[in-house]
Amino acid sequence: MNQYTARKLIAQRWMTLWPSLSSSTPYAFDDDPCDKAASYAILAVEFGDELQRTFGQPGNRKFTCPGEIEFELYAAPATGKKRLDEMIGYVKSMFDSVAFGTGDDLIQCFTISQYGYSSKGSSAAVGSSGQHAFSMLSVDFEHYEVR
Repeated sequence: MNQYTARKLIAQRWMTLWPSLSSSTPYAFDDDPCDKAASYAILAVEFGDELQRTFGQPGNRKFTCPGEIEFELYAAPATGKKRLDEMIGYVKSMFDSVAFGTGDDLIQCFTISQYGYSSKGSSAAVGSSGQHAFSMLSVDFEHYEVR
């Protein structure tokens, strides 16, 4: 599986599960536009350096390809930490210590780390009645490629 396919599988999992779990809370990928008046989420996928696992003829070389999925979660000012905690739970249920995909197109996610949590929000996301509560989470993942 290449990076394009890995990104596609991650996005597909997000777009399938997030709307039903989060009551259709708006989301965006990377810097895509998103309705920031209410609660919302931003998902970004980054890839690291590949590690060659086996040698041999082209088409038989195996590589481990690490990456990181980053989640920025914003809860509307009127909903605060309770809504933020719910959103964190949804992300964990989707990506914490899970594998998804099939056969050679398999992604293995590890434990989610939480990097920030603010009930007042330090971001530029400001609603009409104050700032959003904010949290940032990330999860390391691996996929494999044969080439």
